[in-house]
Amino acid sequence: MGKLDSPQIEKERTRKEIFEAARQLFLKNGYRNTTIKDITGKASLSIGTFYLYFESKGEIYALLTIDFLKYMKTEILKATREKNLSPKKKLSNLRQLFFKMYESDKRILINLIPSRSTDALNDLAPGIARQIKDLSSDCFNVLVTTIQEGMDSKIFRRENPVVIADIIWGIFSALILLAENERMLDNRKDFVKTTLETAMETVYRGINPVI
Repeated sequence: MGKLDSPQIEKERTRKEIFEAARQLFLKNGYRNTTIKDITGKASLSIGTFYLYFESKGEIYALLTIDFLKYMKTEILKATREKNLSPKKKLSNLRQLFFKMYESDKRILINLIPSRSTDALNDLAPGIARQIKDLSSDCFNVLVTTIQEGMDSKIFRRENPVVIADIIWGIFSALILLAENERMLDNRKDFVKTTLETAMETVYRGINPVI
């Protein structure tokens, strides 16, 4: 039985090697700056072998994006589903989560969030594209729902919750990109946490009810 299973085990091992090589290169260099030749070189495999397992580097990128979005969704739900949390506390938890994701691996957020490399997600199989879209929507909708809860309970003043969610995510994304640009100029500079806390507090004050 072991001998019969051996070819399948070897195929799975090779697939994982290609996948991991691509992951490391995407995180280090970004999607656009990584070629299939780079991936196969790092994995010590031929380009022909690559195409036995994947249709394109975009397919690998899409699978990595799905993994990241699944992780993000799980963590977002953890941050907002505890009992007796006020909407403001939920938003505070999300702020800390966003920073945690940034701190754990800066390149993940820079290179793997779909909006940063939509060209990598073009021409995907419908099932994969749908999964990415659904996971992205699930993550964003938790933020929208939290803001809506705050408005319904009059903790936040009445605004369009989707717009506020867009503003929060836009601020976070912009700060990540700003931090990366500054880091490239000076490795000693990294004020993301302080800046993010100030930005989010400004948003919270902006949506507090007018008394």
